[in-house]
Amino acid sequence: EIQQSKTKKYKRIQLNDDLRNSLKKYIEGKDKEEYLIKSRKGLNEPLSYTQAYRIIKKAIKKTRLKGNYGTHSLRKTYGYALYENNDLSIVQGALDHDNQVTTLK
Repeated sequence: EIQQSKTKKYKRIQLNDDLRNSLKKYIEGKDKEEYLIKSRKGLNEPLSYTQAYRIIKKAIKKTRLKGNYGTHSLRKTYGYALYENNDLSIVQGALDHDNQVTTLK
């Protein structure tokens, strides 16, 4: 369960067994308040949105994909892929939207 920084809402995320086991191994011995992906600038500072955007841009450039991709592009792509095989209410919940009009946009 995580608290979203933008809305301050709590969200429960289900993990498959492989990811759960990998995360357990990764966090072994770490403090529970320690970020999983940290900025290089601080001892325990989160990765900034700007840096996440830069990492995605660099990865996209290496793949030679055409188009303008960023952090929000990944979120929209996830929502679209989820919508192909699920009801709109499932997508709305996954994206944590308050109404379906926002989800459809």
